Amino acid sequence: GFVNDLLRFRLGLPIYAPPLENQSTVYTPGSPLLTGWVAALFSGSLDIRLLRAVQFGYVILAAAAATIAADRLARLVAPDRYRPSARWIVWWAPMFLMVAIDPLFNPYTPTLNSDGLALCVSMIAFLLMTQQALAPRAWHLVAMAILPAAGFFVKQNLLSWIGLFSLYLLVGGQLRFRAWLTFIGAAVVLGLSAMAAAYWLWGPDFWFWAFTSYAPKRISLPRSGQHFLAAGIYLALGMAAGWALLGRPLEGGDRRVMGAWVVWLAHLVLHAYTSGFAWALNHLGPSVLISAVWIAVVVVSGWPRENQFRETWRFAIGQGLAAGLVLGM
Repeated sequence: GFVNDLLRFRLGLPIYAPPLENQSTVYTPGSPLLTGWVAALFSGSLDIRLLRAVQFGYVILAAAAATIAADRLARLVAPDRYRPSARWIVWWAPMFLMVAIDPLFNPYTPTLNSDGLALCVSMIAFLLMTQQALAPRAWHLVAMAILPAAGFFVKQNLLSWIGLFSLYLLVGGQLRFRAWLTFIGAAVVLGLSAMAAAYWLWGPDFWFWAFTSYAPKRISLPRSGQHFLAAGIYLALGMAAGWALLGRPLEGGDRRVMGAWVVWLAHLVLHAYTSGFAWALNHLGPSVLISAVWIAVVVVSGWPRENQFRETWRFAIGQGLAAGLVLGM
């Protein structure tokens, strides 16, 4: 697993052993290699405690990215209600950190596993999308094209962000059709290039463990449905957040907010489906953290303006969603 990859790299052995030896992980090795490199900056020895500290640092970064993403969405959705302040950070940051280590959906993020860095990459991807929604820049599109290919070296399923970014740009109406197709083409070429580079670096054994070893597995639709229902509290609150935010005229928002929300729903459905080949729910980890971001934003949208009574239906919905999340956790 994680430590085995790091040890083989440090000893100069191939990271991916032949299939008959059964000594390799089914994930790309970006997370253990990066963790080992960061740990080496502080200590020359292979200290498990230091490795775990670095690993938990990814989780903290994921929670920080979620907090910034919530800030960006709140600026879009409710500019006349939201004022960046410590009161929101004090509430958001611990809540997102709790979701990031949820023992049901994120059981492996604090451990020596690729999930911690994968969660961090997913939240950076979502943050990039919200930043693009708030203030579009050309470099955002370049980063969106590059990030899935870079994420592939952390975990193969991060390539799914090619489709998710494309969906966001389509629903959000960000690009003309030809530019949209150009973006997809560039992202796909970069993704294929990342796969080719990995094959060149680690050879046929890498291809077997990262792809061929999954071939005998079958996705169980009943199990996928069970996992989807297990995330019911996050799904219900996320859907309610979408209804509260998108079911009325947005205060400064537009189709980009709709695009970001649709991407969250697509991410949740996609990963609930793909989780059907195993019993663990960790594939849904990033989805539930993004759900928490939407819940935080709808609370902001229902927050009373100055000199406004709090007995408004939007404030009641916001507080109900916040209470529901706390009770659900």
